[in-house]
Amino acid sequence: MSKKNKVFQSLVYDENHHQLPLSLFKRVMTYVALAWFIFHIFYIVYRPNEYQWDFKIYYGAAYVHFAQDLNPYIYENIINYSDSPNHVWGYPPITLNFFQLFQYFSESNAYIIWLGFKLCLLFLLFWIWHRYLYRFRGTPWEFIFFIFAFNSAFIIDLRSGNVTIIEQFLIWSAIVFLLRRQLALFCILIGLTFQLGTTQFILLGLPLFLYRIEEIPWFKYVCYGSFSFALFLLNPLIYPDYFEIYVNNIVRFMGAGAFYEGGLINPCLNTFITDIIMNASKFGKFGIANPSFVSKVIFYGIAIVVVAVSMFYVYRYNNQPAGKRDKLLLAYFYLILFSLILPRFKDYDYILLLLPAFHILMETWHYPKYRGIRIGLILCLLYPNRLSHPVLPDVIHFLLDYLPLFGAVMLWFITLQLLADNFHFKSVSGYRNKVVKLM
Repeated sequence: MSKKNKVFQSLVYDENHHQLPLSLFKRVMTYVALAWFIFHIFYIVYRPNEYQWDFKIYYGAAYVHFAQDLNPYIYENIINYSDSPNHVWGYPPITLNFFQLFQYFSESNAYIIWLGFKLCLLFLLFWIWHRYLYRFRGTPWEFIFFIFAFNSAFIIDLRSGNVTIIEQFLIWSAIVFLLRRQLALFCILIGLTFQLGTTQFILLGLPLFLYRIEEIPWFKYVCYGSFSFALFLLNPLIYPDYFEIYVNNIVRFMGAGAFYEGGLINPCLNTFITDIIMNASKFGKFGIANPSFVSKVIFYGIAIVVVAVSMFYVYRYNNQPAGKRDKLLLAYFYLILFSLILPRFKDYDYILLLLPAFHILMETWHYPKYRGIRIGLILCLLYPNRLSHPVLPDVIHFLLDYLPLFGAVMLWFITLQLLADNFHFKSVSGYRNKVVKLM
């Protein structure tokens, strides 16, 4: 045994091989993380006036439509459920039918039921991860990571009352079906996510990363993909008037005078570049005539480069025989790329990267080659950037706001290196290993 291992063993065990305080520290950290999560659940339950503001919009939109026969896309009609003119009903009209189910309960009871429903989906999401993708072991690091990583993305979603956990459940279920080559179910589930976010159509391109061109059944792929879009087109067929207003609202919010979210709330590459350009335009000789246009040009230019580099590495990796390609690694890479190129990626949307980040960290933990970027990744993921730092300069505050983005960028770089090294995951579920052999 090396001197380093002897020192470590002396910290963990005594001469009688009894565990010493390090294992106690791990247990304490686990209990602290769980207590932090449970505390937030109870806090959300007992503070209905302060939390789940997004669900109040969903409930109010369904109420004014079905009970009052009013247009939920008009702010004045849901003003009693919204705290801002920029906080309005922003989903396709067909989703009103889902939230109609909550009209059978009072608003206070629906508030609790919605939280319980999301907690159940959260449990199912972890079950899918554990059953098909990564075998969790119940270690302290797993509890700490998934509760605190990406600025506690799970807790942010529960506090806001957003639909993100539903979206994540559908996306990860679709990925599992795709890994099992069930293309139809993959496309249907991704089609359902269109109702929760129109940018999710990009996820239909995932098979192009996982399989070679000649391995894809193109006729079925096009048919199933068209069916996914057809699900979305039910909106203008059933609610033509509402759908027109819905599209106009999207255009208005994406326009030059749109409501802007950046920093902590929307820490994505687009807003990071926009914030830099906007701040630079305030300085005299460095002033920029049209900062909004310049920031968009830079963002889309970087996005094109990132996509091109990613496609090159994926193409080279997929030149290997089928048995030597790790499709789960490619799926993770696609999700990381997806998070970087979207013009809007909210703080709770980073739930999408929790499993890829943790799985990649665990797989590369004992490889010195990835040590430097791995340390930076851990700092970006676990640093609590929502804490107040009054003594720090503004530029440090600005950078801390975008730590989730920096974590995603580091994930992209480390995954590029894994693809270049023809890396394969080892710690996966036994069921997934069987599936890979069948492909």
